[in-house]
Amino acid sequence: MLSKEENEFLTRVGRGKPAGEMLRRYWWPVAFSEDIKAKGVPAKITLLAEDFALFRDGAGHLGLVALHCSHRGTSLEYGRVEENGIRCCYHGWLYDVRGNCLEQPAEAGDSTFKDRIKHPAYHAQDAGGLVFAYIGPEPAPLLPNYDLLVREDGCRVVGGGEEFCNWLQRAENSADGAHSIALHAAGYPNMAMKRPTIKWEATQFGIKETTWIEGATRPRISHFVFPSHVRHSAARIDEQPRQVIRTASRPGRCRFELKDSEKAFPASMIACKTAGGIFPIASRTASRKKVKASLQIVPRNTWRHRIRES
Repeated sequence: MLSKEENEFLTRVGRGKPAGEMLRRYWWPVAFSEDIKAKGVPAKITLLAEDFALFRDGAGHLGLVALHCSHRGTSLEYGRVEENGIRCCYHGWLYDVRGNCLEQPAEAGDSTFKDRIKHPAYHAQDAGGLVFAYIGPEPAPLLPNYDLLVREDGCRVVGGGEEFCNWLQRAENSADGAHSIALHAAGYPNMAMKRPTIKWEATQFGIKETTWIEGATRPRISHFVFPSHVRHSAARIDEQPRQVIRTASRPGRCRFELKDSEKAFPASMIACKTAGGIFPIASRTASRKKVKASLQIVPRNTWRHRIRES
């Protein structure tokens, strides 16, 4: 059992806090790509106890900037996205995706004040239908090409919701295979209330967990991907076998079903040898045709997805 002091040390994620500084060195999924449209409405994003404005300029470049304008603190959530960046609704200051101030309409034409303004800006990148954000120190690490983000020989389903817990509780759950025999008993009746034998092995990216259940034909393998994610296979009763990555961030899960179930690949194939990165997808059973996911944010405790054929 953690003491109150230990819990505070490990779970406070604000900037300047030990856990917060560590977690800022990873990429986190923060939105669905299709919801962030070129010159569309900016989205307010909260990540690791900080607020940001996420947008896509007219050229299609993603921008992630501090929520409040450097001028008078107006929320850029209400800004107007233009060809070259986002314009504050109050006095019209225009910022590009790197936080450079391009225009200050109320200043004199020969003013150089805008050249001395640098609004806090961070990294955002599309991958697998998701927008990932990095808000840590420079240089930003590369976003890992996790297998489920890049494979195209199946059906990718992306979902999101809220879990009322902190990152450490999600990490603890990800490395806890013992709960499957009880919590997931309805989905895996062959495991229901049977004593498991579990082996944990340290890996380059976290922990590999292998669970044996008496009577099962093969062990269940999952990977805890540091700091707070799990990569595993799933084959619940009456559902298609699938591959899943789940993270503590929102959106929260990613599921991938192969077009040919005979070629199902094990969770041990995860391609993650670099620090940094995260990614999710998941939902209910979908068509096994070769499709790409059309994504949308979903309300808390619900899962929805729209699929279109590629």
